[in-house]
Amino acid sequence: MGELVSARTHLEAGIRSYDPQHHRDLAFRHGMDLGVICRAALCTTLWLMGFTDQARQRLEEALTLADELVHPYSLGFALNQAVEFHLRLGEFATAQERLEALRQLAAAHGFTLWRIGKTNALFKPRADTGPPVMSAASRVPRASTRALGARRRGCSKRHSV
Repeated sequence: MGELVSARTHLEAGIRSYDPQHHRDLAFRHGMDLGVICRAALCTTLWLMGFTDQARQRLEEALTLADELVHPYSLGFALNQAVEFHLRLGEFATAQERLEALRQLAAAHGFTLWRIGKTNALFKPRADTGPPVMSAASRVPRASTRALGARRRGCSKRHSV
């Protein structure tokens, strides 16, 4: 975990070797388009490395590619990544727009994961007219994943999350 430079290298190599004409059938066989996955994952990696503008560019590429491929599940994956990205940056209005697009897509295609799953817990309603805030539920998976990773590596002491 945490090998961002290596992750970036591998994801960029995946993008370079990706050919939409050649790899299109894989999305239908395996569930998601590899070009969309690489771009969306690279978005997160770049953001973690501090390259927000590059991350935003890769995210937009992922969304555009998913839309062009007319592959709803890949688009759902990219929209989910977009919601999380905009939330991390405090861009609540954009996150809300992307979340609504994701919910509509999920409802139209029966994608229960995004219709009633984690994305419904991302925003906690506010009594005033201010921007929505991330709920604690959206932060739990990261902490749980770190703890699980520590147990799998055989670490006996607790790590802060």
